[in-house]
Amino acid sequence: MTGFDLRRLLGVFNLTRAAILYVPGTAGLGHTAFNGSTNVLTLSADTTGHANSDALVVMYDKPGGDASDSKLEELRALLAALPLPTGAATETKVEALRALLAGTLKVAPPADQDPVFNHAAGVKLTGVNASVKLLDVPADCKYVRISCESDIVVNTTAAGPAADDGKSIRIAAGPAEVIPVVSGAAVWGMSLSGVATTVRVTPLKARA
Repeated sequence: MTGFDLRRLLGVFNLTRAAILYVPGTAGLGHTAFNGSTNVLTLSADTTGHANSDALVVMYDKPGGDASDSKLEELRALLAALPLPTGAATETKVEALRALLAGTLKVAPPADQDPVFNHAAGVKLTGVNASVKLLDVPADCKYVRISCESDIVVNTTAAGPAADDGKSIRIAAGPAEVIPVVSGAAVWGMSLSGVATTVRVTPLKARA
């Protein structure tokens, strides 16, 4: 498979044997080796007694796809419709598989990728013209939201300054922009028009 990404493999199931072979993050159902050059994945599951002719279902979250509950319903319908041999997947086993998949696929984003505004640390500065420090970046802050009433440039190093030299970031007047910053550094700003302006800076913090 061209462009295979192991991180997108959600599950492998043997329908003929009613066996779960691979579910990421589940003990005993992971993999022991993966060769990125040949895309050969060695599973941890015991496949003794399985045959090459067994029917498999492979769930893969291709780019642009949707690993949603609807796909779990599709898998459930497929399992229920197949003429399985005695002792294979029953309705109870399908429900158990569905519960396992649903629990596995609920992935919350890291706290620093789901931030909220730290309003208490926000600032509003009037009369910003020449380069001036707008904000000392709080600890654990990775992003700040900046808005201004006329165009400015900002520099996000500890020492600054902001300058219209291609090394600073231009922020246009009007809608606010969110830019990445480094904890312990600072945000410097300078008016591009040569006329004093008002700048608002609000840091973001990890969601509690």
